[in-house]
Amino acid sequence: MVELNSTLFIQIVNFIFLIFILNQLLYKPIIRVVNERKQLVSDAQEEANRLGQSVEQKTAEYEEKLKYAQKESAVVREQLKNEGSEQAKAIMQEATREVAGIVDEFKGKIADEQEKARQVLRKKTQKIAAEISEKILGRTVQ
Repeated sequence: MVELNSTLFIQIVNFIFLIFILNQLLYKPIIRVVNERKQLVSDAQEEANRLGQSVEQKTAEYEEKLKYAQKESAVVREQLKNEGSEQAKAIMQEATREVAGIVDEFKGKIADEQEKARQVLRKKTQKIAAEISEKILGRTVQ
């Protein structure tokens, strides 16, 4: 059977001493390292969450700015289109006025040419009529 003597007391002291030594040399350092790693993981997760929120926020800002830029470009495009249409109308009106002026100028020139041609024809007609009369009558006609 088990004898209760001084060796039992020494073994209990030895066991408590071993627990104390192992606690100091092995258990506490392992717990400290595990806690440090937990803290590092926790800090990394917090940093990742913070960066994720920052990315989401910046993405939302980017999308908002992109939508604003698209709206602005649509407005500018519409303004340029309207300005282009107005300029095209102005150019067409100016071209129409210029063409009308050129047509009026040509009509005036044609009228002048017609008048000159009529005058030339009148003179020639009178001359030919006088020549025909002279030939028919056999004498000079004035």
